[in-house]
Formats: sequence, C-alpha cells, structure tokens
Amino acid sequence: MSAVFAGDGAWKETEQQVPTAKLPTAATSYIAQHYAGKRIKESAKIEKADGSINYEAEINKTDVIFDASGNFLREAKD
Repeated sequence: MSAVFAGDGAWKETEQQVPTAKLPTAATSYIAQHYAGKRIKESAKIEKADGSINYEAEINKTDVIFDASGNFLREAKD
C-alpha cells in the first residue's frame, strides 16, 4: 500500500495492491483483447481524494489505468 500527499500535507491518493481477479470485468476483457498473451505483473486499486476509484494493471513495464467500471483511461510507461 502507498499514499501520495501534496506539499501542504493534503492526501491525494492511496494505492493498494489487489489480486488480478479483483479487477473489473471490463478491464480484464480489455487486457485480454489488447495485451493477448501478456502477463499482468501486479494490479492495484487507487482511491483518490475526490472519491473516484481507478484500477491499474502493470503489463510489460506499462501501467494500464482503468476507471471504477473497468473502462480504459490511459497507459503510463514506467
């Protein structure tokens, strides 16, 4: 688990590792279609200060980010 805080000490987000099976179904479907044959190294649930939730799956040193429903948002390279 990790937490991110702003310079003034305000909480921004918390990231907690979760089993891949806990990713939303839409996210796992997207991964199967766009990353066929690739392994998810780790997955996480991200809770943000505004109350929103994202999910992250690390695949080949790339973080694939999804919204709470499992809709693809973006990729971020490590």
